[in-house]
Amino acid sequence: MYVIAGIKNFLKRFLPMPARWAHDQNQYLNEKIKLIEENSSVDRAKLAAIIERIDRLSESLQSHEENMKKQTEQAVKNLAIDFVSHLHMLENKIEINTKTQSGQIAKQMSDELNSKSQSIITNIENYFVKLSGEIEGKSEKLFIEIAGQSGKFSNEIKNQSDKLSNELKSIDKHNKENSNKILSDMRPIADNIKKSGNELTKIHSTASEILWANIFNNTVSDSLWLHDKTLSPGRWAAGYPFLYILYRVLRDAKPKRILELGLGETTKLISQYAAANGDIEHFVAEHDPEWISFFSQAFALPDNTKIEQLPWGYEPYKEAESVRVYDGFPERFKNGKYDFICIDGPFGGDMKDYARIDVLNLMLENLGESFVILLDDYNRSGEQKTAVEILGKLDGGNVSYAKSTYNGQKAGLIVCSEDMKFLISL
Repeated sequence: MYVIAGIKNFLKRFLPMPARWAHDQNQYLNEKIKLIEENSSVDRAKLAAIIERIDRLSESLQSHEENMKKQTEQAVKNLAIDFVSHLHMLENKIEINTKTQSGQIAKQMSDELNSKSQSIITNIENYFVKLSGEIEGKSEKLFIEIAGQSGKFSNEIKNQSDKLSNELKSIDKHNKENSNKILSDMRPIADNIKKSGNELTKIHSTASEILWANIFNNTVSDSLWLHDKTLSPGRWAAGYPFLYILYRVLRDAKPKRILELGLGETTKLISQYAAANGDIEHFVAEHDPEWISFFSQAFALPDNTKIEQLPWGYEPYKEAESVRVYDGFPERFKNGKYDFICIDGPFGGDMKDYARIDVLNLMLENLGESFVILLDDYNRSGEQKTAVEILGKLDGGNVSYAKSTYNGQKAGLIVCSEDMKFLISL
């Protein structure tokens, strides 16, 4: 038992590298091949042939390894048996001769044993050196053939990958050309659609304006106090939706103290309402003295309509660096409460951030408990931001209100106290 183990340990110095390494390399190649199969368009027939050849080489190498292993084990057993047999024979001789002969004969037998053992070891060494050479030669041949097949396989993969890459580049180029052409073809269509949409919006607003004109004319046809109906709505002046709401506020809400920002078509309605009701106070803020003179000569104003000429000024408001205002507005009109404020000035078409912010100076101290605020040109961003500020001040003062918009070619906003909320659904 101990002799065989010793021989095996001795033989490890002469045995070649296990062929198992080649098997592991083949398994690694198979995993890479599988990965490439799943992610490329390599020629399946060529790939299958290469894989089959590598598998056959791997099986051959594994079979050769198993045969060498069996031959080695059998050779070790035979040599061990032979060695043990000679050892026992020599030990018996030594034992017998030790008893019957002198110590000189025993030494001679021991030397003979050592010589025989050395001869056996030498034979084992020579055998395994030869066996190792044969295994190394066959393994090297198999490795060279596998390497050749792997190189051929790698080249094939590279060629197929290059081909696929070129095809993808061609497809990408073709797609970009088609996309650019489609975008180029669609641009005029998109422009036409946008233009048509703008035209439809304009048509709709014009139709709405005409409808409001009919409603306004029918409403004022039998008015008891609106005698002069020669109005010129539109463009910079108030439109028909705004004039209609204004007339309904005057007729139905019957405000007593009115503040009007901007002299124009709205003044014609309010001043006739004031002329018919002597207890009405009507104040108008206007910047242009020439327009005031022309308007006063062309249209008779009652004594209870007062025009205040205030030049334009500019002041910052929040993030806006310069907002057009009436210079001296707060000082002039902070002298009481107003139950109706009509805002159509100063000019705000060129104001990008805020427009017509003068009224904010009167919130909330100069606003009546029952009130109406009308804001023209609510379709513009400047007026919309100012409206947000108005509502914010009402909310901050816990003032309940209702609001709505009336739209034609322009939009108007109405904000009123809860007792006047019928005005938002006219």
